[in-house]
Amino acid sequence: MDNAADRKAIRQKEKQSRIAEASRQSVLHTVMSTIEGRTFIWDFLASCHIFTTTFTGDALTSAFAEGERNVGQRLLSDIMVVCPDQYIQAMREANERHHSDNARADALAERRGGEESDGRDTGREAGTDDGSEADYDYDIYRQRFDNRPEVN
Repeated sequence: MDNAADRKAIRQKEKQSRIAEASRQSVLHTVMSTIEGRTFIWDFLASCHIFTTTFTGDALTSAFAEGERNVGQRLLSDIMVVCPDQYIQAMREANERHHSDNARADALAERRGGEESDGRDTGREAGTDDGSEADYDYDIYRQRFDNRPEVN
């Protein structure tokens, strides 16, 4: 244990602390400088519930999730200090992955024969477009068909 009144010991501890912080920032900047690193960090932040709510209805489960969220918030805070531009790039890349995953799921569903990407079946075969009512998107809230040709 160090003596709190010893100025030399205090300066030495402060110097060690600055070196450790610079090392942490360097590591974070290095990880965020590659697409693989940004993907890893984005997935880690997502697993820490940074982008979603932690409420589950069960107090203990929610408390555990809040602990995970705290870890993610600490990491996100460090990222915003060290390399905010790489965080923005990670957001763009995650958005592109999300859209490409959705496009892939839609294409797969189309090949499977009319099954929607969310697992629902449309009740028709893929690629059929005979102009019947079933080929249009019916909005139950507006009580009308979308994409339906106007009849004059």
